[in-house]
Amino acid sequence: MLRSGLRIAFFFIFTPLALWSQDVRLDSIDKLLSKDLPTVQLTELLLLAAETSLIQDSTVYKTKSYTSELRTLLGVNSDSALLIRALKLDAHADRISGNYIRSIEQFEICHDYFSRTGDTLNLAFTANQLGSMNVFMGQNEKAQRYLFEVYNVYKAQGNKQKLAQATNGLAIYYNNTNQEDKAIERYIEALKMFRELKDTMGQANVHANLGITYTDRGEFTKAEYHIGMQGKLDSLLNTQWGLGFFFDYLGYLREKQGRYQEAYQNHLQSLKIRENLSSHYNITESRISLAAVLIRLGNYDEAIAEANKVFENYEERQSLHQLQSSYQLLSEAFEAKKEIVPALKYHKLYKKISDSIFNTDLIETITEKDAKFEKVQKESEIAMLNLKNESSQKVIGQKDRTILIGGTGFFFVSLLCVGLYFITRKYLKQKQQLAQALSDKDILLREIHHRVKNNLQLVSSLLTLQGRSIDSKSAQKAINEGRSRIRSMALIHQDLYQRENITSVNTQQYFKNLCQELFTTYCVSEDKVALEMAIEDISVDVDTLVPLGLITNEIISNSLKYAFPKHKNGTLKVVLKGHNGGLYLMVRDNGIGYDPNDIPANSFGTRLIHSLSQQLEAELIISTKNGTTIEVIMDTLNTDKNE
Repeated sequence: MLRSGLRIAFFFIFTPLALWSQDVRLDSIDKLLSKDLPTVQLTELLLLAAETSLIQDSTVYKTKSYTSELRTLLGVNSDSALLIRALKLDAHADRISGNYIRSIEQFEICHDYFSRTGDTLNLAFTANQLGSMNVFMGQNEKAQRYLFEVYNVYKAQGNKQKLAQATNGLAIYYNNTNQEDKAIERYIEALKMFRELKDTMGQANVHANLGITYTDRGEFTKAEYHIGMQGKLDSLLNTQWGLGFFFDYLGYLREKQGRYQEAYQNHLQSLKIRENLSSHYNITESRISLAAVLIRLGNYDEAIAEANKVFENYEERQSLHQLQSSYQLLSEAFEAKKEIVPALKYHKLYKKISDSIFNTDLIETITEKDAKFEKVQKESEIAMLNLKNESSQKVIGQKDRTILIGGTGFFFVSLLCVGLYFITRKYLKQKQQLAQALSDKDILLREIHHRVKNNLQLVSSLLTLQGRSIDSKSAQKAINEGRSRIRSMALIHQDLYQRENITSVNTQQYFKNLCQELFTTYCVSEDKVALEMAIEDISVDVDTLVPLGLITNEIISNSLKYAFPKHKNGTLKVVLKGHNGGLYLMVRDNGIGYDPNDIPANSFGTRLIHSLSQQLEAELIISTKNGTTIEVIMDTLNTDKNE
């Protein structure tokens, strides 16, 4: 069943409404507006009333009455800034009400105005709104252009909050164009940023998107975890809008699991919540979900009735994805009823609309723009390197002038000065050549590390695709473990090409990223298993860190999988420090432990840990008392402690 709409429902939800408007009651503003006020004060009150009305779904209908009254005031129609501000509020109200066509027209006018006036904050806001609505409507090429614009603005500003939201938006775009691995990588990146910012709503947003993505991939355990986290966070926030999505997503998961009656009840609950809100788009999503489950339950006439309701208020939305889903549902329902003529009719309409969304030329255009976006990011990094090189050239030029002035001052010893001049020139030329060679080598090494990281990511993606086509659980388990090991190596190369020192890796950041990746991979919350880390700030060469990272990956993976069965809580501690000129690594959990005699002799993980320890010439100590403790002790190591 096609579910494009569900994938993209949790898009950007941030707005630039003034924070102080949340503390003002609308009825209090209405009382002030009933008084005879000066034009300047009345203008500000009407704008405040319009912004405040957008905060609650129950008062959105009032927004346009405030902006209409604003336009009747003397002098407003000659003030372009006030008119654009009012138009932006109208566009926002139309989007909340589900009238995307009118909202897009108004936001495009605002976007052009902010582009001309150089208002980057409002430019990013309008580009975000246009990007999200174009994704909803299946206009992927337009969506891509606007979303890249938003991402670049917030990255340039260094605004972490907005950048996290923009990263989530890019992930949704990648998911909607069937680039799932890229999407998941961006989602995890956004989730980390929201956690650092302690943004509960942002975390709920990303958990929802990861949940629906993993549902589509058939990874139901991960999907259950992320959708459950979304439900908990939205319940804490008490957002009816978010809970409507929670029940819709949970219903979709139950449908994929074959639990159709539960799915039906969840979708009914979602529809009940959304009918009390004002968005026709989200109500239509619930009807599509209900129709899909009714077909699975064999209630074909009810499914047809729900699918036909998609066409109500369609002129306000004009969502190609929703139209595509309704045609497919109607085709399946009529085919199940043995009514071939209408089934064929709706199947043809479904194919026609699908081709308009995903035609080959459009996909090639989008892919080309995506590649250009990544190329621009690389070119900006190279430009910074060139700028540093130009500064070095200026310093060298100043030295040349100093030498020439000195030679002129001591002209009476001409022979000595001439000799000194040529020697110095030769020396500076050689130095310049060496500096250029070192710079070229540095750029080349960074590119190599970048390509290695990309190639490892490609191998990880290929393993994912291979795993989805394998029925054997043991084979899937082996593939997933292989992906985890590859990812531990990819993190090293990712750190290398981002650092100034490209010969060694900072252990503190690497082990933090590795642990967070493993907790996310195995869907383990830090509320269940507390993570304690004592990692010294040490730079370690690649030849040492690769086997050390694989050993750590293997130990932590085993702890997360086996040490805490039946949702048992516990603690996992990771220690890394310098030790007598060498290195000391310890991983300890207070789980159920294990009997070393129970481990098969041919266990790949155990053999890998022992083999890598021998490669490092390290002593391996394993204790299973009060949980499991594994220590790796290296006697010699070339380390560079950062002060």
